[in-house]
Amino acid sequence: MGRVTYQGMAGHFPTAAGRRQGDGEILAHGGLSFAQQLASHDLVDEYRLNVFPFVARSGRTLFAEVAKPAELELVSSAAFDGGQIALVCRRARRH
Repeated sequence: MGRVTYQGMAGHFPTAAGRRQGDGEILAHGGLSFAQQLASHDLVDEYRLNVFPFVARSGRTLFAEVAKPAELELVSSAAFDGGQIALVCRRARRH
């Protein structure tokens, strides 16, 4: 996780139960800058994205720092009231 997110959650870690062992998967929590760094270094196997029905006139984008395009496969999607869509995409694997 990025510095800002870590600082916000750091007090919770020493008292957290059941967080000492994992199953080999890493779920990264953080802000846009952290996610951009992971994507730019090709370190993300799966993206879980929420798309909101909103048109922004400006702002930063998740994939702005990615130098080489990566093909993604849609694994699942779900639509919610209000128009939000949740997408799960994985890096396409060449067979």
